Amino acid sequence: MKRSILGVTLIELMIAVAIVAILAAVGYPAYTSFVAESRRTEAMKELATLAVLQEQYYADNAEYSSTLAALGMAASGATSYNTENAYYSITLTASSASSTFTVKATAQGSQSTADKDCRSFSIDDEGAKTALDAQGNANADCW
Repeated sequence: MKRSILGVTLIELMIAVAIVAILAAVGYPAYTSFVAESRRTEAMKELATLAVLQEQYYADNAEYSSTLAALGMAASGATSYNTENAYYSITLTASSASSTFTVKATAQGSQSTADKDCRSFSIDDEGAKTALDAQGNANADCW
């Protein structure tokens, strides 16, 4: 009478573990890159919102706001605020005559280390969009 053996051998188990490890080694960096890129939309949304608010403020006051508080985006006296998930810090710079503005989003925390290609974004009163990498070089692929 033949007896059949059920189960897997140690070699088969080691091969399966090796395959899973190889797939994880290839997939994880792609996943983290995708997550960092998807978080950029948070900064872009905030910048677009602030640009619209600045234009509304300009229509009412014939000048751009020099503070985030006047736009209702930060507490009085605050020079910056964090986006909803705190991946970016938002700052506003206005000219002394309040005739121009630039709004900038700078990556912080885990986003700062994960997304070195697009570390900061900005938009100005003319709608010009710029992005800088970790070394401060312009990167047109971010927007």
